[in-house]
This record gives sequence, structure tokens and C-alpha cells, in this order.
Amino acid sequence: MKEYGKIILWLDYFNSNFSRREGRKLSLSQCIKNPRLEELVKAAERLGYKVEAFKAKHPKRNYLDSGYIMVEKKKRKREILRDIAIMLTKVRGEEKP
Repeated sequence: MKEYGKIILWLDYFNSNFSRREGRKLSLSQCIKNPRLEELVKAAERLGYKVEAFKAKHPKRNYLDSGYIMVEKKKRKREILRDIAIMLTKVRGEEKP
């Protein structure tokens, strides 16, 4: 059932391995390779969003394990995507030794 006031952000939106046709929502420069659900949750929480995470398969690729998060809609979806993508690259950079 749809929860109004919340939006769903799939991992595939941030994956630079996918084309726009395959579901990527941002430019290649804003995306990272193979983002993990934990990284996405951490990035959204650092921006102050309340996050609900779910492991699921994207409808276009039911053969790949994926996941999504549900966050409060405080801004437009495109703006939230951009903000989380910037934080996601920072989170990924911190994990590298």
C-alpha cells in the first residue's frame, strides 16, 4: 500500500553500471558503482531523513538482488536524489582505507 508523504529510492537509481534506460536517475558523475543498501541508508540518515530500508528486487531486474529505502518527502524527488548521491560518494570514500 502506498504511503503518502514518503518516496521510494531504489539502489538502481544511484548505480553507474546502469543506463538511464535501465533505471539510473542521475548523471554518471553523480553515481557510484554497485552501491550497497547500508551505504544508502547511512547517506540518507546523515542528511536527517528517517529511513526505512527494504531488501527487494527491482521490478525491471528480478534476477538481481537489490533494495530500496523509503524516506519522508521534504523536497522534490530529484533534489533528494541529488543530495543523497553527494552524501553517498562521501560515505563510500570514508569506507576506503
